[in-house]
Amino acid sequence: MSVWQWGPLNFSIFSITFYAAVLLGLLMVLIQGKRKLLPEQRLLDFIIIAIVGGIFGSRLSYVLLFNFSYYLEHPALFFRLQDGGMCFLGGVFFSLLILMIWGGRKGLILERYLDLAAPALALSLALGHIGTAVAGRVMGKNYPWGIPVGEQYYHPDGLYMIVLLMALFLILRRRREGAAYEGELFVWFIAGYGMINLVVEFFRDHAPVALMLTAGQLASLAAIVLSLFYILAWPKIYTTSSYLGYANFGKKKKKHLLWGQLFLYLLLTAPLVFLYYLINLPINIR
Repeated sequence: MSVWQWGPLNFSIFSITFYAAVLLGLLMVLIQGKRKLLPEQRLLDFIIIAIVGGIFGSRLSYVLLFNFSYYLEHPALFFRLQDGGMCFLGGVFFSLLILMIWGGRKGLILERYLDLAAPALALSLALGHIGTAVAGRVMGKNYPWGIPVGEQYYHPDGLYMIVLLMALFLILRRRREGAAYEGELFVWFIAGYGMINLVVEFFRDHAPVALMLTAGQLASLAAIVLSLFYILAWPKIYTTSSYLGYANFGKKKKKHLLWGQLFLYLLLTAPLVFLYYLINLPINIR
């Protein structure tokens, strides 16, 4: 649904929230990068490569996994990002491949940059899901948080993603100062997102492709397995990152009170939930 048109360009709710999420992530990475005293030009190069590679990889993965025959007949529609249709994990791995080549050529510790992006990705994804179309299954009962369409209620899969991604954001934010090695935050983000998507897919109206699991769930399982392998084994085998235990030695760890964290979670999540329902509920129910 187009909400704003500028010349030949049509901006849907999805495209507006998508670009807002990209902008938010960009600003967060820039701010954190400057705090870590990373070279500004390297930081900008990282952001550009990550965004372009991520968007292209997300779109390509969606086309190949979900609707290849349709886009084969209509190749020009591949670039209509405002219509939706992205596979986030595919974008991450495609972008990561390009970044590894770039980081290797520049002699950079890539994990240092990826850790900056982890919390920003979680928060940006939560924001981006405000404008996603409802793809949930029909509810067995008409629960009050469902999205009514006619006489049926549908699972608000975007809402589930927002709530869980905001929890992941706060976990990563809290873990940021206590990471044991560079790259840890990003790996935990991939594992966390994989678990979230694996669960939420059970409430979406997507057909299984193998082992009674959807394509999204299979991709999520692959991401979880690779992340756990890295967490358990890879730093002991090989890593370009340095261990950060020495950096935290002798420092007093900040105490995060549970009630304070819960209040912050509610404060950040409530506006996103409100906007999600404002966009997705029928006009006569708002």
